[in-house]
Amino acid sequence: MKLIIGIGNPGEKYDNTRHNIGYLVVDEILKKIKLTARLETKFEAYISIFIHKGEKVIVAKPITYVNLSGNAVYKIMKYYKIDIEDLLVVVDDINLPIGKIRLRELGSDGGHNGLKNIIEVLGTKDFKRIRIGIGLDKELPLNNYVLGKITQSEYKILSPIIEACSSAALEFAEKVYFKDIMTKYNSKKDNDD
Repeated sequence: MKLIIGIGNPGEKYDNTRHNIGYLVVDEILKKIKLTARLETKFEAYISIFIHKGEKVIVAKPITYVNLSGNAVYKIMKYYKIDIEDLLVVVDDINLPIGKIRLRELGSDGGHNGLKNIIEVLGTKDFKRIRIGIGLDKELPLNNYVLGKITQSEYKILSPIIEACSSAALEFAEKVYFKDIMTKYNSKKDNDD
């Protein structure tokens, strides 16, 4: 069983904000497989469970707010007995230029509070993640930028990236070797670090 978590903040106020790009990837996965997610309060997340190419998959959008994402991840993993190697987390990344993709098998939180909380709650940083560059506007306070709406020009860049990341996540669900997925989807300039 595979678990794909898209990080974001719940509620209309946060729809289509830069910090919710993980949610947008999960929404794209659900659109592709023609399903919807339902709120499961015991997991503090919207979840959908389906079979994809013979593999049981859970996609989830925690409603704990970004900074407490670990609570929902832990509850889902514990209930369904999901191993750490079967977890994939999708997040935004201000340290990457807008539209750049960085897949990693493990790593630090990179300053992302959602990843930081997941690492703290799970007690490990050894889980796969897809980081999607949202860039940074140094003229704005960080909070205002990440919680700001994706602009039309940004959406033109991010729309195909969201689609590509949903495909990468589904390949993970299909048990494609993760290093092969990394090679296929990592933005070329980001492969050397």
